[in-house]
Amino acid sequence: MIDWNFLKESFGFTSLRVGQEEILETLLKGKDALGILPTGTGKSFIYQYYGLFTKQKVVVVSPLIALMHDQVHELQLLGEKKAIALTSMLSSREKNWIIHHLQYYQFIFLSPEMLQDQQVMMNLKQQKIGLLVIDEAHCILQWGYDFRPEYLMLGKIKQELQHPLTLALTATATQQMVQEIKDSLGLDEDVYLFSNNSIRENNRIEVIPVDKTDKNQVIVEILQKVSLPVVIYALSIKALEELKFQLQQIFPQLKMDTYHSKRSKEDRQSIQKQFIKNQLDILLATSAFGMGINKKDIHTIIHYHVPANLEDYVQQIGRAGRNGENADVILLYDERDINLMKHRLIEETNPDLLVNILEKDCSLEYFPENQQTLLQLAKHYHYRTEEARAFFEKVFYDKLNRLQVMQQYCQANTCHRYAIEQYFTNKIKKEPENCQQCANCLQKSIFDRKSEIPQSLLPQNDTTKNQDWQEKFHRLFKKM
Repeated sequence: MIDWNFLKESFGFTSLRVGQEEILETLLKGKDALGILPTGTGKSFIYQYYGLFTKQKVVVVSPLIALMHDQVHELQLLGEKKAIALTSMLSSREKNWIIHHLQYYQFIFLSPEMLQDQQVMMNLKQQKIGLLVIDEAHCILQWGYDFRPEYLMLGKIKQELQHPLTLALTATATQQMVQEIKDSLGLDEDVYLFSNNSIRENNRIEVIPVDKTDKNQVIVEILQKVSLPVVIYALSIKALEELKFQLQQIFPQLKMDTYHSKRSKEDRQSIQKQFIKNQLDILLATSAFGMGINKKDIHTIIHYHVPANLEDYVQQIGRAGRNGENADVILLYDERDINLMKHRLIEETNPDLLVNILEKDCSLEYFPENQQTLLQLAKHYHYRTEEARAFFEKVFYDKLNRLQVMQQYCQANTCHRYAIEQYFTNKIKKEPENCQQCANCLQKSIFDRKSEIPQSLLPQNDTTKNQDWQEKFHRLFKKM
């Protein structure tokens, strides 16, 4: 049972959020749990309380170094000094010392890649682990943009650690995703599942059709109607850099930067810190940005391109409005985005092509990253030709089906919230007459709103300064 006195003394709380109490009660009874809780609803509190209350060792598998450091810092603020993040940022000497002194730590954070280290596993096996936490468990799913092949090894690692009590956490999951997580981690079919896939009620959702329209100009107009700070997601690095160049010409007073895989590791860390500290007004990013970002006051999220699936979309818009204030999540729908993604999917994830590459047993270093991942998995599992073909076909059709669901969502004129809830819960419910928080129900667009940006930050009347931005951009990049 929850010790309410301990809760108040250690955390300063007198009550718990939806899902926290149910999951904690399950763990305290010695039963595994799978928690699906939206971003910002206190998933990390669950294992913090469990470890501090039971005084047992907690091992947390997390995909991001920044997220691990944030969690260690949170525990230190709570007075817990025996917390450590075992990451690649440590020197060889520091890493070696920690590995051989794991017994001194109550909270150990590490990545799934670190668990592939034989020394780490050898020393971890000698510890009595009270709780194994798999954070961001959706990284197990092979069709998602957050997929990490090493997450597929966690079921085996759990077995090697003598099946400790296990908690898997993620922000969104369909019934199929839940089953895949259970199967991969070796969780029982009747494992306790708490699911809250709802979108925050303070997030206003809108899909804006932009066929044959200049997307950049639409973004300019949107930015005059929404509150800062803003995250703009795009699938193309070129599109991000081009958009940033234009926006800097039009909104010179706004601070902005890009975040993507072509930026150095140091750049990405610096940009993330600037954004969290409100030193940037607009962040233009690929899907590389988002998971584990601890910023509560993102007021607007814009999707420049249509995401590849509804799961990724919901994960990303879950970053908005975590402080409870009103936030806007806006998606620009261009059917050409869908057609381009279908073309790339057929080109890069074609089962016949992948089987052909696998049979040739050639070097994979020059193939696209998603092809490398699938081929490496097929090799890891020693699939024969027909087994490999079945595996590649499953991934291909999973991705294609999810893309089609995303297209249907964009084209629908019904309630956006209802569509998302139906997809994730698979429950038949009557569509609400008016959810009051999506453009379809409100019958109002973002463009019907007065400007949210101070007058001093709005574009100047002198448009001649900006009308040739494309020419300037292309001239600049020709010189590079």
